[in-house]
Amino acid sequence: MPKGAIPAPSREKQLQYFLSDYSAELIGGAGLAVVLVYYLFAWWIVGRDPPRGVTFPRFKAPEGVSPALAKYILNRGFGDGGWVALSAACLNLAVKKRLRLEDDSGEVTLHLEDRTDARDTRLPKGEAALVSYLRGRSSPLPLNKDNGGSIKSLGTKFRNAIEKENRDVFFKTNRVYLIPGIALSIVTIFALLVFGRLAPDQEGFVMVFLMLSIFASVIAVNLGKVAFRFASIQVRIALVFGFFGLAMTGAAYGAFNITGGVDTVPVLPFLAATLVALNILFFFIIGAPTALGRQTLDEIEGLKLYLSVAEKERMNMAEAPDMSSGHFEELLPYAVALGVEKPWAKAFEGWLATAAGAAVASSYHPHWYSGDTFDARHVSDTLGSTASSMAGSFQSSLPVPKSSSSGSSGSSGGFSGGGGGGGGGGGW
Repeated sequence: MPKGAIPAPSREKQLQYFLSDYSAELIGGAGLAVVLVYYLFAWWIVGRDPPRGVTFPRFKAPEGVSPALAKYILNRGFGDGGWVALSAACLNLAVKKRLRLEDDSGEVTLHLEDRTDARDTRLPKGEAALVSYLRGRSSPLPLNKDNGGSIKSLGTKFRNAIEKENRDVFFKTNRVYLIPGIALSIVTIFALLVFGRLAPDQEGFVMVFLMLSIFASVIAVNLGKVAFRFASIQVRIALVFGFFGLAMTGAAYGAFNITGGVDTVPVLPFLAATLVALNILFFFIIGAPTALGRQTLDEIEGLKLYLSVAEKERMNMAEAPDMSSGHFEELLPYAVALGVEKPWAKAFEGWLATAAGAAVASSYHPHWYSGDTFDARHVSDTLGSTASSMAGSFQSSLPVPKSSSSGSSGSSGGFSGGGGGGGGGGGW
């Protein structure tokens, strides 16, 4: 047919055809841009961390910060379950002569030494909750399966005591700023469903994919929790998005098989997945430390630096205090809380082998610890090992959930995440 036999559509008609053909891409792209701009604006206003201070070795804990609170601040919440913080609190009470730890072939038992409440008002909130709970039991607490219910209850009371006192003091979650972003995402997805011009065979695929995507998102975040205590925020975010990508691929594959496939895969599911990913990303990064929190974090990181170096390196530090059994025990709970109990115990062990520590080595045995295999010459293998394994003892003692619908897991026992998170992943 010669050109012009059929009148060419007008510019208005061509624009109408374009908007009709690419309605899903245009609606999804515009919605995605609006959500991204909103989140960037919100992060700029409330989500940026205050500038870091200079990190240098600090020889004592920040004023008013207990070992458990140091762990809470460093992790920006109890996203790791809180059991390490609870172990550090037990050790701190033991050093204060309020608690005695009995290690019998790997099973630790908590003995409350002083059952009066005269000194409880001077204890940090978490430690006071721990003492109050043990006093109410009126008997020692072995960390084993038989006491799983009691340990779970103790963990909940301990965590709540710390979170109630310190929520929004050292870091803010800023989760309220997620609400507009989530609302805009829902509006965008709804508009895509209504105006996206899906083919009849595509509608079932999209609905099944969106439902499976919800499960994919939950799975990705929960798998990311596993890496919480082992990785930096950047690594955790990368892992979550890696899990998310795999889960969404599985969701697409499942939807394809359930619905019998489609001739042309619509763009809507991928736009929806991108919106979900954007909300997950800002869920982690919208929180930020307060000015006090940033200062305290710098001090905690300085203490961690001091505790993690070898004894000979520590001796070269200007103004570093002399090692002694008292100095070692005072900072051991902080070393446990900050995950450097092994190098700290090794440093003390090295000092005991010197001429200055030889007299102490022959008679050293902490009053608050009793164990069949204690050896002052191998503190890191006995006392240090017990200190580092207490969190595992708490966790392994928890009762196994009766069903997957109970909302808890055997590893967390209802004592992980929530309430105190923010500023980079805390409280997953």
